[in-house]
Amino acid sequence: MEFCPKCGKVLYPVKKEGKTLLTCRACGYTVNVTQSSIESMKMVYRVSDEMHTRTSVIEKKEEDREKKEAERELVQELYKEIFSETYLESEGEGSED
Repeated sequence: MEFCPKCGKVLYPVKKEGKTLLTCRACGYTVNVTQSSIESMKMVYRVSDEMHTRTSVIEKKEEDREKKEAERELVQELYKEIFSETYLESEGEGSED
């Protein structure tokens, strides 16, 4: 990382007319990029294979399964009751004629 000799701020790489320059955003100071400044700007971050690949396992809890099954049975019973009441009402209306 290079710093501006005028104000001490960080110099940022900027491409201008096919060249790469280091420019201070605060005061406008510019300098040509040298091999040493290229090396100082490289950031290398190595990641282990273990960190690179992760596997997530999602399991449903047995309690959730039991709760959903109980809810399903309750809804089925409710529909049966509603159906039988509706059916009986419609049968009762049909026999009155």
